[in-house]
Amino acid sequence: MIIFLVIIVTLAYLIIIGSFVYGFNKVKDFYLENMLSKTRFSIVIPFRNEALNLPNLLQSIIDLQYPRDLYEIIFVDDESTDNSKEIIDQVLDTKFSNENFTRTDIKIISNKRQTNSPKKDAITKAISIAKNDWIITTDADCILPKQWLNSFDEFIQKTNAKCIVAPVIYKTNNMLLEKFQLLSILSLQGSTIGGFGIGKPFLCNGANLAYTKKLFFDLDGFNG
Repeated sequence: MIIFLVIIVTLAYLIIIGSFVYGFNKVKDFYLENMLSKTRFSIVIPFRNEALNLPNLLQSIIDLQYPRDLYEIIFVDDESTDNSKEIIDQVLDTKFSNENFTRTDIKIISNKRQTNSPKKDAITKAISIAKNDWIITTDADCILPKQWLNSFDEFIQKTNAKCIVAPVIYKTNNMLLEKFQLLSILSLQGSTIGGFGIGKPFLCNGANLAYTKKLFFDLDGFNG
């Protein structure tokens, strides 16, 4: 009986993995074509005690190669007890002021916890004041590629998508544990792509996720 169950479970696992491989290969590659930028974004970044990571994130924001007037950034402070907010303010007053950013382009608001998920509460509050229809969420410990917004913009223009699930990569320092973490996140990325390829999406990463504000409200946000 045990052997029979092991065989059934193994076959089921192989079928699922095989379907993901099939779906992965069905997803078409996407290439930038240097199109005229059109989409306006509201970037939402919740944070709590991210003083060590924020400088790298902020520098990557400065390096974004996308028209400044087409996006805003909303930082949501979830009761940080370190100097995270002060770091953002300092960069706003120095580096950002030299890069044609204004205080209206970048906001720092405080989270209002209403559920058992502070991060969802932070995103919901930010969306309620976002001025643009397209919302992009990322994390404070991320580093954004220079063509990050360009990639979303061109994909939206080409496909008329309402929700875009994008990948995340883990940067390692060649430590053994970090290599296992990288392998883990790559397997999750592969499963995510495979699920979309077979029309059965079941996973995404909120550190690189975009959707329209209308879609968010139509689905009643995170309720349910």
